[in-house]
Amino acid sequence: MEKMSLKKGIICILILFCGFPLQQTTGQQMGRTPNHVASESRNRHYRQAYLEMADMLDGKIPLSIKRAVFLAEWAYLDGDLDYDAYCLGIDTAVAFLQMFIAANGLGSYKTGKNLALSEYFFRPYSGNGHKPFTYDFADTGGKDDFTKQFVTKVMRTHTGQCRSLPMYYKVLAEALGAEAYTAYAPAHVFIRYRNEDKMYPEEWVNVELTTHQITPEFFYKEHFEISDKAIENKIYLTPLTDRETVAAQLADLAFGYRNKFKYYDALPASARRNRWNTIRSTPKRA
Repeated sequence: MEKMSLKKGIICILILFCGFPLQQTTGQQMGRTPNHVASESRNRHYRQAYLEMADMLDGKIPLSIKRAVFLAEWAYLDGDLDYDAYCLGIDTAVAFLQMFIAANGLGSYKTGKNLALSEYFFRPYSGNGHKPFTYDFADTGGKDDFTKQFVTKVMRTHTGQCRSLPMYYKVLAEALGAEAYTAYAPAHVFIRYRNEDKMYPEEWVNVELTTHQITPEFFYKEHFEISDKAIENKIYLTPLTDRETVAAQLADLAFGYRNKFKYYDALPASARRNRWNTIRSTPKRA
């Protein structure tokens, strides 16, 4: 999965929501919404999710990766997803992690919360129902079932793939107050955090949730054939800020919309220009 900058992430929304041409693999243009009424009915959950995430990026409401992840999945499921139950699952996991940190003396380490998170994903404990989180080899790209990529699916089954597993880690890290970042390699996502306790020889610790390993950086460079120039230009291996992570969720919202409805909605050219001007003028935050 190629790294997507904040601007690129929002451009994907413009493509799908603002009537820019969208091509199928056959070269035929996807059909537009047959009428305005049908479009409004179909778009209700998507527009609500889009506006809330856009408000996060505009600084109108606080950034919340937990909420952004939920909104993208909630919209795809036509609102049939319980936010209270979703939050309860996260809160329950965080409560266990806090007890785990205290019981194992991890609070004395700067990266103690990350160590606890890795244990929670990699090994069986009472807090994860004695069921570590593993890779789901069936329909990994969500071609047959788009929801196979969902974080809520990971929470329910303790199985996922290279997008959903790191994103659930990031959601838990946000709730726990742990510093952790999503990062991209070609067709791949993983977790990075700073090696502040000097437990490893590199500056960053790379957590591979798909294989339950701490992976050195040279592996990504060699296995994925990543050039030094791509790293220098922050295309790959660069930790995403929370704001960029929310923007990536906005892109996922658009991908889900395209997968679900197979077409885009028209918007007047003036509206497209106004929205693009708003996006370009949005201040960046660390």
